[in-house]
Amino acid sequence: MRTFFVILFAAILAGCSGSTPYDNVPTANVSANATTSPKPPDTSDSPTPSVLFTIDPGGPTERMIREGYGDEQIRQNIADIDKSITYALLDKNADKYEGFAWGFTGKILQIFERNGQTKALVEFKPNQNFWLYANFPTDFVKGNRIYAVGYLHGTETYETIAKWQLTIPVLIPRAMIKPQDLAKYKSFKK
Repeated sequence: MRTFFVILFAAILAGCSGSTPYDNVPTANVSANATTSPKPPDTSDSPTPSVLFTIDPGGPTERMIREGYGDEQIRQNIADIDKSITYALLDKNADKYEGFAWGFTGKILQIFERNGQTKALVEFKPNQNFWLYANFPTDFVKGNRIYAVGYLHGTETYETIAKWQLTIPVLIPRAMIKPQDLAKYKSFKK
């Protein structure tokens, strides 16, 4: 009888491990490198079932792949930001600003990485969140503060833990930078 309870207890512990589909996501501490260094995407024709998102032909990701992810492209992207676009405008109609350069500082609430792609839920301000779809891996983890710069890409609706449906803006980042390292990129003039 005692053996039965030991086995039962072990089975209960194994079932309550709190594992999620994202447990195998590799994570690392933020390195001294201020930006993520993207690698060219896998352009093979074979479908990959574990990708986080697909690249829209002619969309922001394809544009950045074509232009590059170097320091000069990051500086130009920051210089091109349309400062008249507010979160309230994006909340009202993000599709209107599709493809516009934008950037913000925020805190990573959730982050997932698969096959060289990163998807992160980032808090811009309380109750103002963004999805980031990056076509590169990153060293940033949940809880890190980042500056993301890239191009606006409509909205995504998702279900929260409380079963609410939320629709929030999407930014396709060219770079995710430590906020304290942002000054070196802002010295660029148009």
